[in-house]
Amino acid sequence: MIQTGQNLVGSLGAAFGGRLPELAARLSAALSASLSGSLSAELSAALATSVNGALSALGSGLVQTGGTLAGGLGAGLSGLLGTGQVLAGSFGASASGLLRTGEALAAIWENAAAQIGGALGGAVEASLAVGFPGLSHVGLTLATGIANVPAGLAQTGGVILTALDNASLGLAANIGAALADLQLAIQAALNASLGVQVAA
Repeated sequence: MIQTGQNLVGSLGAAFGGRLPELAARLSAALSASLSGSLSAELSAALATSVNGALSALGSGLVQTGGTLAGGLGAGLSGLLGTGQVLAGSFGASASGLLRTGEALAAIWENAAAQIGGALGGAVEASLAVGFPGLSHVGLTLATGIANVPAGLAQTGGVILTALDNASLGLAANIGAALADLQLAIQAALNASLGVQVAA
């Protein structure tokens, strides 16, 4: 376009018989300066608009990516918390089932011990009464003592099983609370580092 303008001015100058070379030079310089300044300003404005739009889209994309990442991590932590709570609940239920099994075994042991003690007590008493009439009272006391030992052991076993069940339920609750605290700490760290709110 600049060359076309220069050619036009040159042709006009030649047409006037070379009398206006100075006018041609001035017109050519003015036309050249006008066109180059105009093109430079338009090109600069278009380039600035394009770069600003690209940077804005990049920033927006990074914010969305950070939000998506934080949301995914929050959902993963919620899933982990749910899994931990289910695991802790299952552990508590298993411990409770173990307690019931232990109580049933203790009851069976107590009944068997009472029957054995009763049979032995009666047999020892009868033997001592026949062989040593004065020792029958001692035999009765001995038989009663033998019968009471297994009952005491069964009661002690029941107390131990109850204590174990209570401890396992407390452990299950503590695991659930610890997992909830872990989730909150990780969410707070993500919120602080990414500047994006992470929800459970």
